[in-house]
Amino acid sequence: MESMEFQEINNKFCMLSKQLADQMNKMYDLIKADREKLTDKSALYDALAKAKLEYKPVTFNRINTFNKQVYADLDMIEKATRDGLSHNGLVFFQRPEDEDGTTFLYSTLGHSSGQEIVCKSRLIVPGYTGAKSDNQRFGESLAYLKRQVAQCMLSITASHDEEDNDDADTSATQFDKTMRNAVGNSEVPAMVDQGTLSEKINKDQLQELHYELENYPMMYKSLLKGLEIKELADMPKAKYRQNIEMIKRQKAALTESPQKEW
Repeated sequence: MESMEFQEINNKFCMLSKQLADQMNKMYDLIKADREKLTDKSALYDALAKAKLEYKPVTFNRINTFNKQVYADLDMIEKATRDGLSHNGLVFFQRPEDEDGTTFLYSTLGHSSGQEIVCKSRLIVPGYTGAKSDNQRFGESLAYLKRQVAQCMLSITASHDEEDNDDADTSATQFDKTMRNAVGNSEVPAMVDQGTLSEKINKDQLQELHYELENYPMMYKSLLKGLEIKELADMPKAKYRQNIEMIKRQKAALTESPQKEW
């Protein structure tokens, strides 16, 4: 009798142990799946690569009256990228947070899949900028940091090329002249490298473009359309470096996608 009772207890113990092991395995699988979901960014990278093909040119539309450097403000960046981001399920937002007396800027690039990239940047306010108050100095520094981080995370580069300035109210040249008058008609030129807009790319640059765009017909067509040219040989030399780097970044982000889609 005692042997039978012992066997029954042992059987129940073994059953409970197996059930516990099964529950532990299920929990482990859930944790593993959640961890992989958090680390996987393939959907986000794929969407960002597609969004970049819809970006509008980001051109200089402001001048810093303190150091006379021209730049693209946040409004220009937002207008140039918002359609491309929203069409591909992407959202970008920034928020400052105070942590023990230090201000950090949190910038988030999120995708509808739940995947996201978050950048934490420390805000450093310089001692003197020409601002009339501490709050204005803080605001200028925050705006500067937001612009720099936004351009990095969205993978965009501001250009001085007035031919690209389709959405700006005035061209870079007109804006520069207006702002010079506003700061006392200074003859010191804004710090902009005007480049060579009329010169076309050379043979070696053309070969590199063809090599990088091989098997990427959609990217090839989008590039021609964006530059409003009929063939790659017509690309202005001043635009070569920016576009070849953009192509390489997009290809790197599309390593998991079938090339026939591009």
